[in-house]
Amino acid sequence: MPELTTVHPARIEAEEVTDNEREQAEAGFARLLAQTEHATALGGRLPLWARRAREVFTLGWALGVRYGHTGPAVSHTPVTDEEAAVALTPMAKRVSDGRAPDLGELVQYHGSLTSRHGRYWVTDIRGTISHGGAAYLGYRLSEMRDGRYVTVASNVRRVSITPLGVFGTLEFDR
Repeated sequence: MPELTTVHPARIEAEEVTDNEREQAEAGFARLLAQTEHATALGGRLPLWARRAREVFTLGWALGVRYGHTGPAVSHTPVTDEEAAVALTPMAKRVSDGRAPDLGELVQYHGSLTSRHGRYWVTDIRGTISHGGAAYLGYRLSEMRDGRYVTVASNVRRVSITPLGVFGTLEFDR
């Protein structure tokens, strides 16, 4: 009687994400990001939360390509804004929690000027150091009116604002 042998499948070696996969993922992520209120930050730079989300997106894209699951269900049809927000907003919030707001970021103001409570753009950050060495940051908050930023509160303390992880492009008249 012939002896049965066990055949072991060849081990597949892992490979880095290719330049092609990265390029395709970049295009897909850019289309997804463009659908939301989470536009690119100053000078075309992505905020930290978007850079982290992009890496996760790229990994998912590469896995989809490698396992053959990238055939578009409905070609050239974007997902809804709600779907994009569900995917990206938690990432923005997690990265924003506990960090100082950045220039060009949308923040929620909840300070002592109760008549000014609401969402504003950070249009200036000023730092000072007191004689005793204590550092202080003051934020200028602005809203957009007729295509221009108009200051609504200045010298706002950090504890009075919550970063929202949404960035806009700051353009000032020079």
